Amino acid sequence: MAASWKITTLANGLRIVTTPMPATQAVSVNLFVGVGSRSEPQRLNGITHFLEHMVFKGTERRPDAMMIAEEIEGAGGTLNAYTNKEFTCYWNIVPYDRFETALDVAADMLLHSKLEQVEIDRERTVVQQELKRNHDNPGAWAGRLIGTSVYGEQPSGWDVGGSVELVESMQRPDFVEHIGEWYRPSNIVLSVAGNVTHEEVVRRAEPMFRNMKAGPLPKITPYDPAIVGPRVATDSRDIDQCTMYIGLPIFGRDDPDRFALRIMNDVLGAGMSSRLFREVRERRGLAYSVSSGYGYLADAGVFTISAGVNRE
Repeated sequence: MAASWKITTLANGLRIVTTPMPATQAVSVNLFVGVGSRSEPQRLNGITHFLEHMVFKGTERRPDAMMIAEEIEGAGGTLNAYTNKEFTCYWNIVPYDRFETALDVAADMLLHSKLEQVEIDRERTVVQQELKRNHDNPGAWAGRLIGTSVYGEQPSGWDVGGSVELVESMQRPDFVEHIGEWYRPSNIVLSVAGNVTHEEVVRRAEPMFRNMKAGPLPKITPYDPAIVGPRVATDSRDIDQCTMYIGLPIFGRDDPDRFALRIMNDVLGAGMSSRLFREVRERRGLAYSVSSGYGYLADAGVFTISAGVNRE
């Protein structure tokens, strides 16, 4: 029997979604915030991702990053986060009998991060090194170029991490303002799955989040299909393999054609029995890796075909 999920909305608008899974010995706590790189002003492109790093750097109750990590990992769990163009997720997984700890740590990080300037300055270099690593990875960089080319110079096309130069200029007031604008209860979902009941999650979560102040959210710039980037984008490097992408704009994540696209993608390039794999790799030996794929935003998307090939 499939697990049945439940949703409760607190008085301030924060949503709690649970999927009880009584057969497992674990529980996963996820806090989703509806803010990503397309929510940022251009001068602060990358601040959402930078903020994701900073939330781990200490709260009043857990003053440094080590205390946060040890509380989850000391319980036999793991924790991390990720940012994309439209949302940020802070997550941890622990044994089910440590659920209270997992929820408390996640809520404390989200609501009471100190955002000390000294920690911002220290982490700035880490974020910049992450951006440089992505630039030095030809496959990852080609993926960034195709997104920029398809979406063009608009928030939908901006890089999630921003740039080394923009990250260098970000200061504590920028982070505080960003949290104040976007970390509103109506823009947050607490999602819990595992060996825990919906009633227990709501009972423990409600006092942690009920004092969050509700308020309106800023507007997100809609995708403009008239704005496009270069039709051909290249970055030449003195290496043996070239990563090639072909991409085109598609519809948003709720479009009814998404089901047909999923089937088409499976046929075209989603596995070793796909047409691209059979023709390009198995029959012609032109590439080790070749595939197709897609990514959605709320109001737009990108479909791609990619391959790693020799220069000749």
